[in-house]
Amino acid sequence: MTAPVDIRAVGGRSVLPAAAVALATFLVVTSEMMPVGVLTPLARDLSVSTGLAGTSLTITGCEATTR
Repeated sequence: MTAPVDIRAVGGRSVLPAAAVALATFLVVTSEMMPVGVLTPLARDLSVSTGLAGTSLTITGCEATTR
């Protein structure tokens, strides 16, 4: 019979910082990629071209790089 393994510590180190970085990376990539997936329905619902709707992503991207 094996002893239970504490998943909070591996090799004497906590895995919590690595889990936090993984979660943060997932959230950032998801928030950046999700608008791309809904771009066509967004353009259709707003009755504008896909290119014009895509401008909203460009503007937010430019704004993010200036800060």
